[in-house]
Amino acid sequence: MKTIVTKTLAVMALLSLTATASTARSWRINNDVTKKADFTDLNAAMSSADVMAGDTLYMDPGCNLSSKQTVNKRVTIVGSGYFRNDAPHRLVTISGKLYLTAQHIKVEGIAITGTTYLCSDYITVERCKAGNIYINENWNTAAAQFATIRQCYATGVHGGSSPSNYPNKTSFATIENCILISSNTPVSSLYSPTIRNCYLKYSGTSTSASVASLSSIDNASITNNIILRNSVPSNVLYDVSNSVISNNVMSCTETTYSDIGENRYLDSADESLVFALEGINDQRYQLKADSPAKGYATEGGDCGPFGGLYPYVIGGKPKGYPYYTKAVIGTRAEDGKVSVSLNIKMQDE
Repeated sequence: MKTIVTKTLAVMALLSLTATASTARSWRINNDVTKKADFTDLNAAMSSADVMAGDTLYMDPGCNLSSKQTVNKRVTIVGSGYFRNDAPHRLVTISGKLYLTAQHIKVEGIAITGTTYLCSDYITVERCKAGNIYINENWNTAAAQFATIRQCYATGVHGGSSPSNYPNKTSFATIENCILISSNTPVSSLYSPTIRNCYLKYSGTSTSASVASLSSIDNASITNNIILRNSVPSNVLYDVSNSVISNNVMSCTETTYSDIGENRYLDSADESLVFALEGINDQRYQLKADSPAKGYATEGGDCGPFGGLYPYVIGGKPKGYPYYTKAVIGTRAEDGKVSVSLNIKMQDE
């Protein structure tokens, strides 16, 4: 009898899991009411009782949300990528502030021109073009630990002003395979982050040592990055106490940071020493054939955003997203029909 009850409970549990998995739904977001999407913005989707944890919100190509958006359910939000050379009019844009306030939210493939705030644990921002990303809006509010910023082209990623004072608030972030270029510090005020395979560049003119490419980082792992600074190239790091810093290519001289791990030093902020600088936007930051970042990462890989476990994806197109690479429109035929030929490619990585 006991065995039968156990099996019955197991079957009931399996059926329950299956039912839960099957209830996840997909929704369309478009602020153009003529497109008849499910919701006009993310706020409306969050206000709906029909949208539940585990659902996916697809933002239609061309959708632009200009007001503040707050996502307070565990959902995945998917756009169409950014820097869409094949179809620039099909970008998905959030130009207002974006607040992510639930655990395990994932956002990918969106151009976020406003500020992004990660206000809960285990949030992922992936393949997005973004302004500043703040892990936790305020250090005195609830924790926002274990954030992942991956394959993004952004201005910067920041925590609070004193990371060692609030180690339980925004610790253990992972920033990987990103291009972060800013006229202010690209990465600052984080406790116990992992920062790897990124291109980090301070592009401003300040000569202050504290306005570095990495500033106020405590107990970090900083590996396989390319770290440059325009003005005073030697000051790429500031207040990076208790951190492991190795296998990075940096614009400073070898004597500047003689007390840190093994790194490669350029003594110059000249990007042409490292990158091919061909094409536009993110395409420029692929390594040149004889780049000092080639083969210098741990285990013999390449430093920078195109190396490592999650190589940067040009244009930020989400995996599985279809896009056209060529369109041919024929001349008008006698029967009034027009011949149209499209080459479609699926983003496979």
